[in-house]
Amino acid sequence: MKPAPKVLVAIDAHPLAIEQARALCAFSRVTADAAKSHGRHGEILAYLAIAGLGIELHFKALMICARAGRVTKGHDLSLLYAEFPEFLKDFMEWQYKQLIPAAGWEIKMTALTFRKEQPPVPGITPAPKYNTFAAAIGTSSKIFEHARYLFERVNPVEWEIFAFAPDALNAVMVTLDRTYTHFIAGDFASKPGPLGPTHAA
Repeated sequence: MKPAPKVLVAIDAHPLAIEQARALCAFSRVTADAAKSHGRHGEILAYLAIAGLGIELHFKALMICARAGRVTKGHDLSLLYAEFPEFLKDFMEWQYKQLIPAAGWEIKMTALTFRKEQPPVPGITPAPKYNTFAAAIGTSSKIFEHARYLFERVNPVEWEIFAFAPDALNAVMVTLDRTYTHFIAGDFASKPGPLGPTHAA
């Protein structure tokens, strides 16, 4: 697989990046509440796009401060997550696990089509997984692109299916924010590798 392209930014930009990430996540929660109340497809898609960007910016804020400004480009959350060493992935998993409710996450599936007559029922129903942090990232890997460009992809023949799991995605955001906070505090100082806090500003 071709490595994801990188870009070099000023290391001092990480406070701005995390501020933007937190603002996007805050906006996403407001939008999620509206979508829960009204159930409008446009609101759900707006939420997914904003949440995806908030998660992306959290990853990139951590990259900026931890890798002397070297940031992986793109919106694919799985590719961004893959850049992190195992000790940080383990910390993310542990933080996320604390937030999983006993009953699991509530997930709403939505299917859209522009066909005047209902197309055949999809042969395969997606089964999004949020039981671990890695699974949640995998499920949400292309959430921004999926939500942002969905209206361009829906065709008159097939269904376009997407998941709405705001509580699970909020747990992802909280997990990443806590990871950033612990990193900046130097809590991983004994860990080796290019994402060790000795590289932080």
